[in-house]
Amino acid sequence: MKLLKTFLVLSFCLIFAEESTIQNKKNFKDLFKDWKLGVSGQIGQISPITSTDRSAFNPGRSIGLSMQAPKPITLLKQNFIYGFTINSSLLNGNTVSTKKINTISFDLETKFKKTPLDFKFGFGITDDSVYGIAGSGTIEVMHKLTNSTDKLDCSIGIRFHQIFNINEDYKVEHVHSLYGILMNIGKSIKL
Repeated sequence: MKLLKTFLVLSFCLIFAEESTIQNKKNFKDLFKDWKLGVSGQIGQISPITSTDRSAFNPGRSIGLSMQAPKPITLLKQNFIYGFTINSSLLNGNTVSTKKINTISFDLETKFKKTPLDFKFGFGITDDSVYGIAGSGTIEVMHKLTNSTDKLDCSIGIRFHQIFNINEDYKVEHVHSLYGILMNIGKSIKL
């Protein structure tokens, strides 16, 4: 629980961090002048990838909520929009009981030149109803269905989700490999 609280505090600090600029007459209202906070919801289906997971679980559903920071950051000469995602998935049990997977992750989203796709990379913490707390990594490849002039941002894509644990010998253990198709609907809110 302590790790989760630390992760949440650091995520919020990064989301609301602003580049430092030196100006003589900058007041509190000017700090939020051009900020647009991105809020989006996702809904989709999730399926296991490995044969072990496929024999134990049938595909299930996934729902999530994301927030993106108002200003991008630059890493390795590439602009990234950063934020966090809270996601809840449910895999229907085939030979075992139904599994609930709740994930909170820090995300970096970008669009590479000459591709119409958006890429989102996430890492965070997963609470598995059977396994317990574990690490999590996600990759989403999304295609926008709306123009930049539309009021709502709508996109469809595929999501890969790897759940892993680090044991006492500091070796990475595989827990689950999942993939899913999702629909993302969002809006930028001016602060």
